[in-house]
Amino acid sequence: MISFVVIAFAWTWAYVILFLIVFPIPDNPVRTLPGDLGPTIGALVMTAVLAGRAGVMRLLKQLVHWRVGLVWYAFALIGLPLMYIVSIALVPGALASYKPLSLGDVALLPVLYLFLGITGGPLTEEPGWRGFALPRLRRLHPQRRRRLRDLRR
Repeated sequence: MISFVVIAFAWTWAYVILFLIVFPIPDNPVRTLPGDLGPTIGALVMTAVLAGRAGVMRLLKQLVHWRVGLVWYAFALIGLPLMYIVSIALVPGALASYKPLSLGDVALLPVLYLFLGITGGPLTEEPGWRGFALPRLRRLHPQRRRRLRDLRR
């Protein structure tokens, strides 16, 4: 765990110091993406060291494992953006400043939604924290898991 955390933070902070402070890249929409990959890189390195190629493949397969029903994925891809649009429409004056989107813009929206979800969302860090660190921490501290379960009852 210590090696994982050191790799994750070393990668992230080295990137922040070098490319965001010393050599800033102006107007780059995904300028923090490489730095955000620190936990995932740490997980891949430590999994390769501890479990070899088979362990890395297991870690990567977790990214595409469907844990909930298709309805929840549809809700995430359609329902949440709709809720966002409705919440904006409820702001006074928002409808008066609305400009209709062109057909090209509408066609590009799903692509941008997925792109921003991947580059600015959880897929940059969560394979490291939840895929590598969390299972090991649960094995190290099983009594905390039981206490949490008892508190929920």
